[in-house]
Amino acid sequence: MPPGGTLLQVMMNSMNVPSKRSTLEKKLDKLILALFATLFTMCVIGAIGSGVFINEKYFYLGLRGRVEDQFNPKNRLVVTILTMFTLITLYSTIIPISLYVSIEMIKFIQCAQFINNDLNMYHAESNTPALARTSNLNEELGQVEYIFSDKTGTLTRNLMEFFKCSIGGEIYGTGITEIEKGGAERAGVRIDDDEDKRSATAVHEKGFNFDDTRIMRGAWRNEPNPEACMEFFRCLAICHTVLPEGEETPEKITYQAASPDEAALVAAAKNFGFFFYRQVLP
Repeated sequence: MPPGGTLLQVMMNSMNVPSKRSTLEKKLDKLILALFATLFTMCVIGAIGSGVFINEKYFYLGLRGRVEDQFNPKNRLVVTILTMFTLITLYSTIIPISLYVSIEMIKFIQCAQFINNDLNMYHAESNTPALARTSNLNEELGQVEYIFSDKTGTLTRNLMEFFKCSIGGEIYGTGITEIEKGGAERAGVRIDDDEDKRSATAVHEKGFNFDDTRIMRGAWRNEPNPEACMEFFRCLAICHTVLPEGEETPEKITYQAASPDEAALVAAAKNFGFFFYRQVLP
């Protein structure tokens, strides 16, 4: 009979979820334990000192006639124990119990006022502000030194735009790409971004940021290689897995794609006059 219950492989391989506690909380726990140890040491020393130094000879304390009193010099053990509890009560203020409450209040204010209202973390395209779901690990953000990622989309905006293209060996598209900017910076060459010099035919929408008067607005028909341009644009419009949604008009249609690369290529084909608006299956 096959094993079941806790003997299953899934159950055997499962692990308890560890408690996520920040470095600050761990250090604070150690500090509190150290303060408790200090408090206990101070109380023990004070209690032992009280039992040792109390004596009938201290007439100015008026202890001779108080046999049943807790400060009876003849019963030093009782004096030591009672003094121990007295000192614990007196010295208990060195334990910062309110520190935990203060830290939680600060974390809450940091999440509600600073993180959630940080404009640098606001995503304008989706109208999504930052949202702090927990305040347990706020201070860990400032201690991050290295970020390991398996793909570039995790670290960047993962924004793909049709910016330049090469048709039949001819490069179309003005402007400077990010790769060209990075290469110039590594080479120590200063280049000027000509965003302000773009022509009136420049189109900038999601996935498409292209400017070249030679092929925009149907001008590609006047190029030396119009057949190659047509085949290029046709390939962009049909060789993909993009699904069109919404109204079948260039202004209101939206494309759903598993890859932002394909969405950018289909948007480029639309702006070049090869509008993909419907998928007809055989």
